[in-house]
Amino acid sequence: MALSTIGTNSIADDAVTVAKATGFGKVLQQQFANFNLSGVSITSTSYVASDITDSITPSSSSSKIMITAQVPVFVKSSQSSGGADWFARGHIALYRDSTQFIDNTSMGGSGYTTSSYNYGHVEGYATWSWLDSPSTTSAVAYKIYVKLSALQGTGQVELNGVASISLMEMQN
Repeated sequence: MALSTIGTNSIADDAVTVAKATGFGKVLQQQFANFNLSGVSITSTSYVASDITDSITPSSSSSKIMITAQVPVFVKSSQSSGGADWFARGHIALYRDSTQFIDNTSMGGSGYTTSSYNYGHVEGYATWSWLDSPSTTSAVAYKIYVKLSALQGTGQVELNGVASISLMEMQN
């Protein structure tokens, strides 16, 4: 069977075809920021703003913004007396301007206290990607917030290392 090729200029403008469709999902602009974090310690059980932030001004109110973030997290928990179980969890949230947008990342450390061992930890990177529809052509700021939930004992969340946030405006 012989194959033929029809150029898109030969397809009528009112025809609905994938071959004729253009412009979907085009990247319009991108913002990227790295942050070198050292010694940032959070003990608050309410969300606290970090320095990890970036902003973008969408060119259209129908644009989507793809947010990608990577945050180095070290959660430490401890108990002052021996013989007790302890547990702490760090939470990372993404805010759009001053409104909490997403909170789906948490990490925890747990263990058992003895006279020679009285703390535990977990460390790693909290990473995620999210597609937002801000419905505006005004500047939109995205910021990482952090909090601790010490369920037993005490603890802290430390941000040490290189964090990044990327904002990509996509044509809808």
